[in-house]
Amino acid sequence: MKVYETHKRSLLKGVTAKILEILFDFMILNLIFQRPLESFGVAVGIEVICYVLTYINERVWNKCKWGRRIYE
Repeated sequence: MKVYETHKRSLLKGVTAKILEILFDFMILNLIFQRPLESFGVAVGIEVICYVLTYINERVWNKCKWGRRIYE
């Protein structure tokens, strides 16, 4: 039995995590700067960049067999 993670699953995991992170970043930035539109824009920009990096990291690790055990 082999276990593979589909691209759709990787994307969905990343998107749901980033939505939570955008909300958290927005709340912190808005508390500090009290400028909602700018805070939201910065939060989204940061998380888009982080999302791309996270997606690439997940796909690379998905190809790596080290530390993974698959039981049948």
